Order: sequence, then structure tokens, then C-alpha cells
Amino acid sequence: MEGSGFHVDLDALAAAAGGIRDTIRDRDSIEVRNICGPAELYGHAGVHGAFSDFCDRWSAGVDQLVEDASIISESLTAVAQNYRSVDEASRSALDPDLLPP
Repeated sequence: MEGSGFHVDLDALAAAAGGIRDTIRDRDSIEVRNICGPAELYGHAGVHGAFSDFCDRWSAGVDQLVEDASIISESLTAVAQNYRSVDEASRSALDPDLLPP
């Protein structure tokens, strides 16, 4: 969609939304908090505890980022759809073949 002083690449908006959705879907297969294995792997309970706490906090942060990314993806999709709708309505209003006789 183009206008006076601006250009919106609707395919780029849709691709960005899709890329974000793909990233979220890929992330859903991996839980950060599950990275930390059993305590025996670390040789020291303190190291295991610290790493486990780190993974839990990291996971909470990633969860928030995923939530924000989902909202952004939905917003980009809605914006692209709105631009397409307005563009189509404007085109129909200006197309002499679509005007009533």
C-alpha cells in the first residue's frame, strides 16, 4: 500500500508475523527450565542449585518474551489485514467498472 509520503510492504508485515509465529512454535518444543539435569551431573549441590535457579529465572524471562512476541505477531497480522481491507475498499470505490450505472 502506498500513499502520499509512505509505503507499507504488506508482504513484509505478513512475513514478519509468520516468522515470529514460527519462532514461538520452535521455542515451544524446548523448555529452558528442563536444560538443567540431575544434581549428580554437576558434582556439587551448590553448582546444581545455582544453575537450576538460573534456568528457572531464564525460563520465566523467555516465557514473557514469547508472550510479547505473540502479541506483536497478532498485531502485525491485524495491521496487514486492515491495510489490505482499506486498500481493497479504496480500489473498489475508485474503479469505474465497479461503480453503479
